[in-house]
Amino acid sequence: MLACRRLSASFLLLAPVTCVPGMLYAKEIIERYDHKGGARVTKEIFAEDLNMMKNLAENGFQVNETCSHDLCVAPVPLASRRAETDKWKQQVEEEVQRLEKETAQANAERAEAEQRRADAERLRAEAQKRQREEEARRRAAEEEERRSRFRFRSSGDPMLCAYSSSGEVVEKSCVNYTGPAVVTCYDNQGIQRIIWVGVSDEDGSNKQGEDAWWVAETVALNVANGTWSYEDVTGKHVADVSCDTAEGGTAMVTESPPMDFLKTFQKSSKTFLVHTMQPRIIPGPKYSFMEDMLSRDKLADLVYDEQNAREWLNAFLMMLGYATEHNVHSKALGEIAKYAVIYGVSQAKKAQAASKRQHAWLSTGVSV
Repeated sequence: MLACRRLSASFLLLAPVTCVPGMLYAKEIIERYDHKGGARVTKEIFAEDLNMMKNLAENGFQVNETCSHDLCVAPVPLASRRAETDKWKQQVEEEVQRLEKETAQANAERAEAEQRRADAERLRAEAQKRQREEEARRRAAEEEERRSRFRFRSSGDPMLCAYSSSGEVVEKSCVNYTGPAVVTCYDNQGIQRIIWVGVSDEDGSNKQGEDAWWVAETVALNVANGTWSYEDVTGKHVADVSCDTAEGGTAMVTESPPMDFLKTFQKSSKTFLVHTMQPRIIPGPKYSFMEDMLSRDKLADLVYDEQNAREWLNAFLMMLGYATEHNVHSKALGEIAKYAVIYGVSQAKKAQAASKRQHAWLSTGVSV
């Protein structure tokens, strides 16, 4: 079993704990809070799930039953569907055992016992069929997660929107904002790309002004290979900033970050988190927090359940997306957003440390 440590958002206070032994609950969270809205979520269920997310984040994915945030309510039954399934399986097994005993009875009862055995076999076959179907659905879901189901792009004045796999804009997702912003792009594996979006007035003046509202200069960090790209379309009104890793035709690609531009971002600059598994634009932590995390080398040494961290990170983001869409507010949600940054950056730094080529991207590039 992996060794884990307790984490604090205020920061990185480590203490030994035991790792979470499975990912079924994370998958339930992702399914419950996805954009399709198939599940009805009560205030009580949301509060309980939020408490679980916060505790898991603070304890390296080890369950802690305490609840202290502002949406806490009386506990409600968890995983009732799982309990019903377990109960049903137990009943089937008990029925099979009972039928096997009756088979050994007197010859006068043998015909009835054989019929009942056939019934039990039918039930078992149905159970096995359901199990195979569930396994097929699980594999199909994993395959679907490997593909980017939604894309995100900021263009023009600047409007950040989600796009379907067919390229159609998801209108209700769009966020129109002013001032510079940092967009962190996640796929189902973690942080994919970080984009610093600079702005100006329509005529190219008032660069990085809080009331400026046209995309001007942009910088993107491709987390997978540690390369940076820079593009300046100030006053041209042709910006098209995307979470996709492909660079635009006019972007300059370099292995060193353009520090002069990055220094123009303020600690209060806006940040957004976007996630390819859902068409939602999630408000992120203050840029001062992200800047601090991006410059912390020690995140590469952070100890937690790495095997299950990606699934929990997807669950964190899905719950944050649900809260954004349904206008749910809680201090605990702010903590979850911070942990989404902490674990995402930590995963990226661990991958960088394990690679043969050391990238000059997070540890030396962003602290300004």
